[in-house]
Amino acid sequence: MGMVQEETEQRIPVDGPLIQEFATKVTEELGYPEFKASSGWLTRFKERNNLSQHKLCGESDDVPEATVYSWKERLGSITSGYEMQDIWNMDETGCFYRALPDKSLSEKAKKCKGGKKSKERLTVAFFVSATGERKKSVVIGK
Repeated sequence: MGMVQEETEQRIPVDGPLIQEFATKVTEELGYPEFKASSGWLTRFKERNNLSQHKLCGESDDVPEATVYSWKERLGSITSGYEMQDIWNMDETGCFYRALPDKSLSEKAKKCKGGKKSKERLTVAFFVSATGERKKSVVIGK
């Protein structure tokens, strides 16, 4: 359970497959190679530890310094053997092009209700190499 607390405190998303991988690694190190972190085991683990899935709410704070230093320490070994032009970063952003504002002015005494939100969006992916080279962006519709 400590791994989940540490990761979430550092704002690192924790999902089921990550917990299963960690559990498998720990049990192998403890000498239980026959252990299987199945879907059923994960469900019971989440129930025992009072865990549930939540939607992440944006980037509310800066990344903790410990996380930055940890990545800086590991980055060299992760990228060793690769040329700088072969190291790429991809990021994406969404554009809800038919979305209405989520706030509206109304008279104080009256309730203000919104309509159904449009989920029509475009996703744009950007690619940049460690040397600054850029590839053509990819736009994904429905």
